[in-house]
Amino acid sequence: MSLSNNQKQFKSFMVLDLSSSRIRENDILFKGQEALDLIIKTKNICKNKDDLKSLSLINRITKLEKMMSLLNSTEDIIITKFFNVVWKRYSQISNSNEYFIDLNILQKAAPDIFKKNKDLIASRIVEKEDVDIESGIEEL
Repeated sequence: MSLSNNQKQFKSFMVLDLSSSRIRENDILFKGQEALDLIIKTKNICKNKDDLKSLSLINRITKLEKMMSLLNSTEDIIITKFFNVVWKRYSQISNSNEYFIDLNILQKAAPDIFKKNKDLIASRIVEKEDVDIESGIEEL
């Protein structure tokens, strides 16, 4: 998938504690300490910048840090893979979780992730085994 033209359409979310059990294993990019490390790296790239985009990101991360301070453990902090804003799954995950970053910001904060060819994009379609047959509801 060519991402160069539409990187801003892909968003990643931070999932905290109660919602973390609803995230499919295949949708997890980072969890626990790795997630915290990415948050710190992302905040550090914006520290000395005073443009509106950087200030907005700093404010978003500060809000997320306040939410994380209420947790008993950091093990249930999850950074999801990236979801395209036009996918149905995007609306499902964005309703119960906090927007974190887009692909452009990740590329600046952690360029080594791109070098490792880590699968960054979530699956657009949920596989049949991920559908709860009794209720007919897709698991997130």
